[in-house]
Amino acid sequence: MARLYKYYCFLIFILYFPLIFIGYGADIDTYGMLYYGKQFFETGEYTISRPPGYIIYELWLGLIHYLGGGFITSNFFNLLFSIVIIKQCFNCLNRFNVPQQIQLIVVSILALNPYFIISGTTSMDYQLGLMFFALGANFFQRRIYFRSSFLFMLSIGVRLQYIFTVFPFALYIFLLKVLNKQWLKTLGIALIFLLSIVFYIPSYIQYNHTFGFLVAYVPDWNLFEVLARFIYKNVLLFGLVPFLAISSILVIYFKKIRIVLPILFHQQVFPFVFASIFSQIVYFVYPVEVSYLLSFLYLFTIILGLLLCKVQIKILPIIPILIFISGIIKVDFLKPDKINDAQNATFGLYIEEGILIKNSKETMTIKNGIGKPVYDKVKYKGW
Repeated sequence: MARLYKYYCFLIFILYFPLIFIGYGADIDTYGMLYYGKQFFETGEYTISRPPGYIIYELWLGLIHYLGGGFITSNFFNLLFSIVIIKQCFNCLNRFNVPQQIQLIVVSILALNPYFIISGTTSMDYQLGLMFFALGANFFQRRIYFRSSFLFMLSIGVRLQYIFTVFPFALYIFLLKVLNKQWLKTLGIALIFLLSIVFYIPSYIQYNHTFGFLVAYVPDWNLFEVLARFIYKNVLLFGLVPFLAISSILVIYFKKIRIVLPILFHQQVFPFVFASIFSQIVYFVYPVEVSYLLSFLYLFTIILGLLLCKVQIKILPIIPILIFISGIIKVDFLKPDKINDAQNATFGLYIEEGILIKNSKETMTIKNGIGKPVYDKVKYKGW
């Protein structure tokens, strides 16, 4: 079994590897983090690249640049972070006694997801935060709660959104220690989680000692517009055809799936379920970037493995392939006028380039100095 995991991770490494040579990525926030991280190591002055603060990844990119590295180095590390995430997903499913065949299929839903691939081959902070979360969930399963809490704390330090994803796990650990009257351990774990505040002190200071950095920009959308974006971008996460396929399987095989539903309320499982629900609630409030759903995708992969562990579905292996193809050829029922801030959309059947192709083209455009503006003095040097 361990050898199979290694072979699988090696194949994913080979698949991802060519993509790390394209450039830093198409997300403009990457260049902000790189610029201010670089500034810190050159001048000793730290400025947040954007609220609420991303100090861990900003300094990480800055350190790589300071040591002579470039986008290949930072992208390569994100590739390694991806392999760690995939390995932890296998570990988690294995501890839940999910059959090997189902493990391979559901992990492929994660590993072949275009948004996960982009996050794992460009220099954005999603993968680092998800890696800390996945490692924390791994130690949680093994009931090593101090290490779990520390890693959850780091995930919050990378991206503040993890405070909601981590909450069910933290509450479980806290209540367990209180009920067992382990007061010193309760205090220790509480202090570990409180340490995550440290990562946002610079933001608090730069916002004139106010909590203004916690106020996210939300366009003036009504409830229908928010709901439409929420549903549409959840569909985009998988692709239209794979989303419909997964939904159909869950409906058609519900009678068989219903047999294993009680396992979702097992004490070691329900934090994963509630964490996925919390992730969706947060995204409903702020349905912007599809990549914000990567933590949900990781949790969904584990929950789907549990739901399908007693079901034999011959077409199931096709779904990860369809998800991967959706990153190359996109089949859509909407054509928004803007990517992340659409005001209007046209209904119909549209076939166009998938996000993997679009992201690669836009990354190369930015790298060549044209297209959307990037931060000044960001150089493509080093490895």
